[in-house]
Amino acid sequence: MVVDADRARARITHAVDREQRSWKRVARLGAVAATLIAAVAVANWAGRRVDAAAYDDSAEDHIACALAYAEATAYDPDRPAQNLVPPFEQIVDVVGLSHGVYHVIDAHMCPYKGRNYAHVVIRGDGQTLSLFAERAERGALPATPSTLLAGDTLDVHTTTRLGYRISAVAMRDHRLFLVSERPTDPPDDLARDILRSRVRFIRNLEK
Repeated sequence: MVVDADRARARITHAVDREQRSWKRVARLGAVAATLIAAVAVANWAGRRVDAAAYDDSAEDHIACALAYAEATAYDPDRPAQNLVPPFEQIVDVVGLSHGVYHVIDAHMCPYKGRNYAHVVIRGDGQTLSLFAERAERGALPATPSTLLAGDTLDVHTTTRLGYRISAVAMRDHRLFLVSERPTDPPDDLARDILRSRVRFIRNLEK
């Protein structure tokens, strides 16, 4: 059998070219797929739900609720017993009525803009504090400068809204917000003590 060398060479060249085109197409498709995967990952990261109103709402509710208490208000255990609901009904008993010169004057469920805070109102040293606890259903806390809660592996996110200092802690299923009237009060160690006592309470809820 006589082999046509030119025809054979042409067929081989054509086959090699086709194979190279196939690999280039595969490489192109792979690059496109990798780009799409990266884009989805970035979109998921960038699109994580963030509770943009978390700090503003806690400051606003502090103004609307805590600051409405008369100066002479004293703690009445019957009010929290009537106004707190599970799982927060024991929050005052567990964390205590006093923290230094600061004392709890009331605790209740506090609906605000679709939220349902467990609101502990604290007063001392000439100012009123609010401690809010809520289910973490609205997304992550907005990014803020943070420090570590001493003795715990939790960050304290500290920011200022409407002239009030807000210290927030995000846990697995709950968030805590401590709102104070003066940017430098209560002292950091006392604020951490108040937050830490509530963290212990929430951790027991999340077991």
